[in-house]
Amino acid sequence: MKNATLSYGKALLCAAAAALLMLTLVAVPRQAQACSCVAPGTPLEEMEAKDAVFSGTVLGAIVEEPNRADGTISSADPVFATFDVDKVWKGEIEQQAQVNTVRSSASCGVDFEIGTAYIVYAKFGEDGMLHASLCSRTAPLTLAGDDLAQLGAGRTPSGPDPASNGAMPMRIDSIPIPDSGVTVGHGLALVLVRTLAVIGGWHIFAWDNIVKTFG
Repeated sequence: MKNATLSYGKALLCAAAAALLMLTLVAVPRQAQACSCVAPGTPLEEMEAKDAVFSGTVLGAIVEEPNRADGTISSADPVFATFDVDKVWKGEIEQQAQVNTVRSSASCGVDFEIGTAYIVYAKFGEDGMLHASLCSRTAPLTLAGDDLAQLGAGRTPSGPDPASNGAMPMRIDSIPIPDSGVTVGHGLALVLVRTLAVIGGWHIFAWDNIVKTFG
């Protein structure tokens, strides 16, 4: 009977391990696919092709998450980044500017980091808002030496400076932007794994008591 108990316990553990493996495959984000697009031209060519070119520091980024019934997220979910602009080379750009991109580099989105300065090459979309992607020369300012050399000095942004009246520029809390395709919540997977573990442990305990009682 003891051998039967051990065999039964091993079977339960194997079943739990198989279930855990399946949950891991479901819960872990899919491997992101590389962004595919035509390489951008020179700084002057890109400025000619875009509606706005400016440099500025990211104040915040907000991810717009559609309310999907299955709770999934997408690498193409919109992201709205707000910049404190310091130089403008093209376009009527104010002291604060908002640029749209997408959640992940898998869909050619730019991972704008709060507190980092960028040079931004953007075009107006059908929604009337500026859009930037990895397919442009948009990049951290520390990597934009060629751009700065070719574009020249630039000019100051138009419009009022939000700090001129003593008010600090608005900071928008950042939401982490995972570099993934579609995924499901890890919380659900964790609950299911724990439930399987509890059920497996209870069955082993109950079977062991039966063996002790009637064996």
